[in-house]
This record gives sequence, C-alpha cells and structure tokens, in this order.
Amino acid sequence: MSTLPQTVPTVQARVKQRAIAPSRGGRPWTFYVLAGLFTFYVVALYGPMICIYILSFQDVRGGLVFPMKGLSLHWFVDLFTQVRTGDVQGAFDRSIKLAILVTVITVVVSFMAAMAFRRRFPGDNIVFSLMIGSLWRPVSCLASASACSSTRSASKPPGTDRRSARSFPGRCPSAYW
Repeated sequence: MSTLPQTVPTVQARVKQRAIAPSRGGRPWTFYVLAGLFTFYVVALYGPMICIYILSFQDVRGGLVFPMKGLSLHWFVDLFTQVRTGDVQGAFDRSIKLAILVTVITVVVSFMAAMAFRRRFPGDNIVFSLMIGSLWRPVSCLASASACSSTRSASKPPGTDRRSARSFPGRCPSAYW
C-alpha cells in the first residue's frame, strides 16, 4: 500500500514531461502538414488582396497586371472625385457614421444583456433563445440559398422536370419565397 502513492507521482511527472516536450525531440509530422495547410490558406486568402493593393498604385498606362508601368495616385484621385457613377466619398462618410452608430448601439445593448443575465429572471430562457436565434438565422438563410442554388444548377431549367425543386419543398425551402 505504501508503493501506490510513490508510483502515481512518477507516472504524472512522466505524462507532464511528454506533454511539454516530446520524448523523441521535435514535433510530429502532422504539425508540419497542418502548418503548411494553414500557410496555404492564409496566402490564398490574403494574396489577391495584397496584389490589388500594390497594383492600385499603378500609372494610368497600366492595368491590373504585373509588371507595373510607373507609380501614380491617379486611381485614388478618380475614386474620391464625384462622377456620374456615384459619390464614393459621400457613401464612405455615410458608411463610417453608420458603423460608429451600430457599434455604439451594439455595445450598449450587449452590456445591458450581460448585466441582465448575471441573475435569473422570469423569461430569461426565452430572451436567451431569441439572442442565440439571431446569431443562427443568417447562417440558416445562407445555407438555404446555397442549397437552392445547388439544386437548380441541373442540366434542365427549373420546372421542366418532374423532380424539380418545386416538387420537393423540403429540399429547397426558398422555392416559394
């Protein structure tokens, strides 16, 4: 019985030692595979955006291609001057004001909700369900639209086949919207 307390700490020490530093030294091969996939994902996500940022300083003679033909701020001047296509600067100003207003309202309402949920109150389950539902609803709308677009991308136009999306309303809920 006296041997049991001595073996348990040594086993725990060995487990902790392996968790911090692998016994064979180095990381497992899966770490490098996942690191490579993550690097590829980041480059694929931000690479085109960085290219557009760089190419936006190109001269009037160039387009959205490399190599660049001179440096200029021509496209930024055109962006913020009012033309027939619209007032970009006015739209930008309105977007910033709207973003600030929405941020302030969201912070105030979220703070009040956090304070309310510190204690139980009558109807707290309903309020919590409404809060979670508001987070879930945009995802469900996008999923529904995605499902509808995939069912309508068949070789025949919708409505010409007996098995179209309108024949199965459960398959495409926005077919009736």
